[in-house]
Amino acid sequence: MSTLTKVAVFGSIASVAGAAFFTNKIHENLQREEYHRKPMYMLRHYQPAVDLLGHPIHPTRMDLGNTEKNRIDGYEAKLAIPVKGPKDKGTLYVWASREKAGDSWDVTRLDLEVGEANERLTFHKGENWVELEFSSVKDKT
Repeated sequence: MSTLTKVAVFGSIASVAGAAFFTNKIHENLQREEYHRKPMYMLRHYQPAVDLLGHPIHPTRMDLGNTEKNRIDGYEAKLAIPVKGPKDKGTLYVWASREKAGDSWDVTRLDLEVGEANERLTFHKGENWVELEFSSVKDKT
């Protein structure tokens, strides 16, 4: 094998490994954020969800490329978090917002879709609920 071929193969392997590493880090960071942690806590303590999915309930990898379902702009978050339990799997749909950077996130709505039913159950709707539209406003201070 020529030196150029070895460099190309090594470069390809390093690129794929680097992409996998950084994708994993992005997922870990998302799961640490309040707009992800709060809804997962609420789901795990919602008994009908536990009855359907089983215990424990864990998030799985989000589709980071789907910007229709997964959007965060610093003030509004709209997520589709795949979840699974021992009995079934589903998707937790999250709407959250905050007034300004540094504020705590307010979970305004949570929907759960379980299995292949394509039927959503809204199990949390905050008093500040509004359909979140991502604005082009960069600074809301």
